[in-house]
Parts: sequence; C-alpha cells; structure tokens
Amino acid sequence: MENPEVPQPPAAPPAFWRTDAGLTTIVAAAITVVSILVAVAAWRGSTAIGRASDLDGGYIQQVAMRQQELETIAGYVELDMRLPPRYQEHVLAAAQLQAAAEKLPAGSADRQLLEVRAQGERAIARVMRPFFISLPTVDAQGVAMYDREFVLRTLEDQDTRLADLQPEQVAADAVIAHNQANGFVIVGVILAVALVLLTIAQVTRGARRLPFVASGAVIGLAGSIGLVLVEAVLFHGR
Repeated sequence: MENPEVPQPPAAPPAFWRTDAGLTTIVAAAITVVSILVAVAAWRGSTAIGRASDLDGGYIQQVAMRQQELETIAGYVELDMRLPPRYQEHVLAAAQLQAAAEKLPAGSADRQLLEVRAQGERAIARVMRPFFISLPTVDAQGVAMYDREFVLRTLEDQDTRLADLQPEQVAADAVIAHNQANGFVIVGVILAVALVLLTIAQVTRGARRLPFVASGAVIGLAGSIGLVLVEAVLFHGR
C-alpha cells in the first residue's frame, strides 16, 4: 500500500529588505538621511568658515592695536628720557653743595649759603618729579640712573589694554576654525559620494544594485561618524 504524500508547508515569504520593493524603500530612506547630513555638513562648514574669517580679521586687528599700544608706551618712555639729564644736574648740584657745606664750620655764613643753594637745587628736582613716568634712582653721590628697558617692561606689564589683547590665542583659534571648516568639507564630500552611490542603487534593479547599496551604506556611515567627530570631538579639546 502506497503512502500518501505528506503535504509540504508553504515557503516563508522573503524578508522585507530582501525584496526589490523593500530594498527600494530602505534605499529611499537612506537617501533622505544622507541628504540631510550633507546639508548639515554644508551648513556647519559655512559657519566654521565664517568664524575662521572673523578670527583672521580679529588677529590682524589685535596685532595692529598691540603695536600701536607698544609704540605709545615707547613714546612715553622716550619723553621720560629727556628729563634725567636736567634732573641729574639739579640732584648732583644739590649733593655737591651739601657736601661742600658740611666741610665748613657749623653756623658759618658760607655754610648757610651753600645749604640754601643745595635746598634750592633739591626743590627744583622735586618740582620735576611729577613729570616722570618712572623716577630715576639716585645713589649716595647724587648720580641719577634711569633704566629705560626696566621702565619699558614695567609699563608694558602694567598696561591693561595690552593684557586684553591676545593675538596669539586668536591666531590659534583661527587655525582650529580653519581645520574644522576643512573637516566639514571633507565630510560633506564623503557624504556626497554616499548619496551618489545610493541614488544609483535606487534607479537600478536586481542584484546589480546590491554593491551600490552596500558601498553607499558603508561610506554614508563613515561620513556620519566623521560629522560627529568634527562637530563634537576633534576640535573641542583645547
């Protein structure tokens, strides 16, 4: 007696993404996502280029302002340098007159005259002091010494406007902004390549589309990761 044939269960339908229609839908969604990422990369790249341009201009402006401020300080010091010879003349005369007076008997007319003349020279020197930005130092012999370089460095260190100018930092920030802009351009190109491959996959059918889908997906994923790195990681560790 022959055995009746056992009915076979119906074959399971292929997965949605394995069908031509399903793959077309997935590719269309991927094209939409990559198109958005390309637009984001272009927008952020444009923003970074604008910031880099502003920083370049700010660097040039700060360099000019710093140079102007340094020249102003140097001008003040040069004006100061004109006073020490005259100041020295009166200080030294006072010291010499006082030394000569001390060699004479106390209370003598000549000593009193020399002391009065010494006081007069010291008074003239005192009148000159407010005109100095930095007073010369006077040794025991009445020799006045003016350290131009020290005064110049001190004035530069104390200048609040110079302290507010940081062209080196602005230049460093400009370099970072330029690098970030270049990064967005590279990411945009990568995503654009992925978009082209996915578009080719969208208009083809059958097995021929699979290499385009795979390569477009891989390159699109790489571009997406690159976009995140450029935006939030690579240029924010300073």
